[in-house]
Amino acid sequence: MADQKSSEGMVTYKCMKCFAEMSVCKRRESRMDGRSCFLCRGPIQNVENKESIGSLTVDVDCSDALKGLKAIQREAKKATAALKELEGQQEKIGSKDLAKSIYKDIERMIEQDRRW
Repeated sequence: MADQKSSEGMVTYKCMKCFAEMSVCKRRESRMDGRSCFLCRGPIQNVENKESIGSLTVDVDCSDALKGLKAIQREAKKATAALKELEGQQEKIGSKDLAKSIYKDIERMIEQDRRW
């Protein structure tokens, strides 16, 4: 009951930019005309006196965008498959062991060059 009594004399405004809501008492409502949002300085609108004036239908052609997204998805799947194949090959070879053996071979070749 107390909440209902306290909100009876209030009017709600909403910022059209940041969507913040603010309530003012009806006595101060006349002073809100031309005011802006206290947070972002955007325009405010009384949300309690809204009336529907009809509906709006929007027809947007997204076929080109969808084709592009599907192409990107196909390429991403191919890249993922290639990465899985690479990981499989690295596991077979043992990439750490391979790097160590290449390093040892290079060191051995350097030693042989020093001997000559």
